[in-house]
Amino acid sequence: MLLCPTAFEQQLRLPLQQSAAETQIQLTFAIAPTNVFHLQEIDWIHHWQLRRNNVFATDVGDAWNINLAALAQLLITLFEQRRQVVVLSGDIHYSSMVRLTRKSNLGESNSVLAQLTCSALKNEETLTRIVHTRLKDWLLPERVRHWHGWSNPPNMVELSAPQSRRNPESHPSSPPDWNCTLEWIPRQNARTPSFAKDVTWLISPRKQVNSKHQWLQFLCFWRSRLIQEGREAIGRNNLALVQFQLAETSHSYTVIQDIYWFSTWHPTQIVYSRFESHLADRPSLPDKA
Repeated sequence: MLLCPTAFEQQLRLPLQQSAAETQIQLTFAIAPTNVFHLQEIDWIHHWQLRRNNVFATDVGDAWNINLAALAQLLITLFEQRRQVVVLSGDIHYSSMVRLTRKSNLGESNSVLAQLTCSALKNEETLTRIVHTRLKDWLLPERVRHWHGWSNPPNMVELSAPQSRRNPESHPSSPPDWNCTLEWIPRQNARTPSFAKDVTWLISPRKQVNSKHQWLQFLCFWRSRLIQEGREAIGRNNLALVQFQLAETSHSYTVIQDIYWFSTWHPTQIVYSRFESHLADRPSLPDKA
């Protein structure tokens, strides 16, 4: 959610400065009611709605991703005080993990931000069920995205973005102060935890009856594991567990987010899909062809 200048100062800039003066902090959490970075398709919808002046449609008024000056200011403020940031977010009806790497051109240390999204416990819909499946990454896979950034005044320009090509005057004439790369962390194959092999007691009576006819599952091919094992997001009702692992040879962390959801191919089971990413700076993934 975008913040007014007073809220930005009170909720973000001052707490970061005060805590930095007190101790050396290796990892910082920021809580965002809505995502800072969205699926590319949602970005397109936001820009389309904005051109029609529908600022309250599809949460356009809450979108950092279409206000690049505000997004640049947010990243500058976070990375002035921290090198490793984890943003916990939700309210968008799907769950995912993305990783932003910022590389300075002014001799400063590089920074990493991981956005962990969990949404929602009871809020799935047709669109999120499609995002959940392999159909999404077969037809519209999320690509690695790149931006040039400037600090004074704050601004960002996405490379190869249609909006940037339509508005060449948005490109500052000076060389960028920093560059950043956004990667979607792949969703690992679903696993079944030991406690959730049979959760009939959680299933509604109607679905319990249906679960007795599993021999009919092959007719509902879209419920099969092959289709449901998407690679980018969880679009079913879900719950997340976040944990961290500290590397033995360095002071860098690995963040792990396990998303629990009801299996469609075995209706009496809960499964979980894991997203995992290092928070240390490393070479970015190449863009997909």
